[in-house]
Amino acid sequence: MEEFDLATLLSSNEKTLIRVLQNYARTNDLVIFVLDNNDKLMSNALGEAAEKSILADLSKVKNFAQLSTDRFKYNIELTDVPIRISTINQMVGKLYVAHDVSGKPSPESLQLLQRLQKQAEFLKYLFENMARLLVENRGIDDFLVKQPVNVDDMIEELDDNEAIALQQLKGLSTSNRAS
Repeated sequence: MEEFDLATLLSSNEKTLIRVLQNYARTNDLVIFVLDNNDKLMSNALGEAAEKSILADLSKVKNFAQLSTDRFKYNIELTDVPIRISTINQMVGKLYVAHDVSGKPSPESLQLLQRLQKQAEFLKYLFENMARLLVENRGIDDFLVKQPVNVDDMIEELDDNEAIALQQLKGLSTSNRAS
């Protein structure tokens, strides 16, 4: 089984993607961060966050979906978009775009959220196209992690006829004899 390594992509070519996102965040007064499919933080917050903001120390966040739900509690606005690697047509994570806010929800908060959503869509397009170029440049194999598949677990999930056939194939592939 193969899985795309988002960390390798982010650190490839002298961290090109991280540098572009970081410069965009600084220029537009945003905080950007990347999560993998398991909601594991893949990069520290890119951009400047208020010192007391939850965005200043994302390592404390245990559940990013909850962060989105409780954004008023934390005085932030944020949005996320999925990121996909077109070469393998696979979703590999999420890109979050956030901004600190002060006070209670207001019409300005809605306008800010709409602006963040537009910026997130632009960043998604930028990220995915830069990723495509990086993958084409280095080759897809540099970004794939091969994980062994436990055949015995797969056999248990099959019905009896399929399990017997797979067990016979496993026996043939691990022995030197082929009849």
